[in-house]
Amino acid sequence: MTNNFAQTKTSAIYAVTDAEDEFIWQDIRDSVITILEESDKYDFSENDSVSTDNNRSYPSTSIGRVYIYGNGFDITVVLKTVSGYYSGFTLDYQDNICIDYETENIDEVTQLLKDVQTELEEVHKYIESVYSQFTDKLICTARFSNGETIYEKVTKWKQ
Repeated sequence: MTNNFAQTKTSAIYAVTDAEDEFIWQDIRDSVITILEESDKYDFSENDSVSTDNNRSYPSTSIGRVYIYGNGFDITVVLKTVSGYYSGFTLDYQDNICIDYETENIDEVTQLLKDVQTELEEVHKYIESVYSQFTDKLICTARFSNGETIYEKVTKWKQ
């Protein structure tokens, strides 16, 4: 057996477990896109590419990209839906960081890395707040040697 849900970067598993409706995937994807396009918080562009990786067990589809332009760095966060192994799907993301900064001053490098970390924490919190509007927030509570996994919904007191 294999875990049903793959998780790349999110702090929890943002899952749609009741995906019997064949249109639920597109509806949720469109809703996430609408919220991000209407927000002035980040620069967002929708992406219509079909696949974001070659993982045949957990195929994924891009939702779009969030762009952050900092002083000496650029961050691109790729938002995606990831199919469950057996059923359902999750919303996830992946970070791409480009640093273009030349210095020999260790204090400047340290500050630059702190700035990147701060931006990542803020954008992840924002994206996960959008994801949580359309998904069940799950955590893995047990994983067995045969691959079987038990998930539990995250309740307010566990967050």
